[in-house]
Amino acid sequence: MTDLSMPASGDDSPRRANEVRALRALLTTVLDAITLPYSTPDYEARLVERAGWACTIRAALDEDPRDLAWNVDFLRAKLDAEEKKARRRHRPTREVLRLRMQMRAAAYNPDRPNEVEALACVATIDTDRLKAVLTGRAPLDHRIPRERLAEVLGVQKVGR
Repeated sequence: MTDLSMPASGDDSPRRANEVRALRALLTTVLDAITLPYSTPDYEARLVERAGWACTIRAALDEDPRDLAWNVDFLRAKLDAEEKKARRRHRPTREVLRLRMQMRAAAYNPDRPNEVEALACVATIDTDRLKAVLTGRAPLDHRIPRERLAEVLGVQKVGR
C-alpha cells in the first residue's frame, strides 16, 4: 500500500489525493462493519460475521493494494445486503403491528420501554418476552397470555 506519511510531490498530488480518499472510504466502511448498537438483535453473531469480512478485505489488499476501491465497494455491498436481511428477519408481523396499534389505543406506547413494562406488569406478562414480540424478535405465541392482555387493553382479541 502507498505510504501516505510522505509529503506529496508536485506531480503525484492528484494521484495521492485519490489514494487518500479511497483509504478514508475504506476506513469508514470497515468502521461501519465493526460498529453496531449493543441493542441490535443478534449483536454478537452479526459482529463476528462483519469482522470476518473486514479481515477478508485486509487479506485481499495484501495481495493487491491497487484494488482499494473495489474492496470498499465489495464490503459496502456485503454490509447493505446483511442489514437488509436483518431488517426482514426482525420485521414484526401484521398481528404484532395490530397489537402495537391496540396498545396505543389503550394509552400504552409500545416504543417506550417503561410503558411496555407497565403493561406487562398489569397483565402479569413476562416483560422481556413482550418486548421481544413487539420488536419482531420473537413470535406472538402461547407464551403471551392473550386473554389477559386483551382484558387489560380493552379489546376482544389481541392482534386481530
